[in-house]
Amino acid sequence: AERQTLVNEVSKEVFTKDQVAISPPVVFQQRALAAESCSFKFAQRWVQELHKQAVLAKCQHPNDCESFVLESQSSILSCAGNMQEFDPFFGRPAQSFNSMMGFAEFLYVLADSTFLSRDGSFVRTEEFLDRLSKKVVVYFVF
Repeated sequence: AERQTLVNEVSKEVFTKDQVAISPPVVFQQRALAAESCSFKFAQRWVQELHKQAVLAKCQHPNDCESFVLESQSSILSCAGNMQEFDPFFGRPAQSFNSMMGFAEFLYVLADSTFLSRDGSFVRTEEFLDRLSKKVVVYFVF
């Protein structure tokens, strides 16, 4: 039996309809660095007292705390200081987005996952936004 070949002509037409690209929502935040001291005396005393209570409750035998936890109040709780722009956060470097420097993550990643693997360790998604988040914007890109 002889093999038959079939040739189909393909024509390319210009797509003239409107097009829409839908991207997942992005959470973008600008962050502050932890300050070693607060600008208000009451807040400073409050941070000192909470640090003292935490160390007494969690850093006594049989538990051990690292020296930076014992020595630095900002390791547990702090007032917000200057804006953080270039230090990595959440396993990612800062990036420019809409003329601002900050940190971005897909909203569904934060909402649908408990942990993320970053730089060989796990981070809790609930820690993406915290007391040092200065500005948070959710972008819906269409």
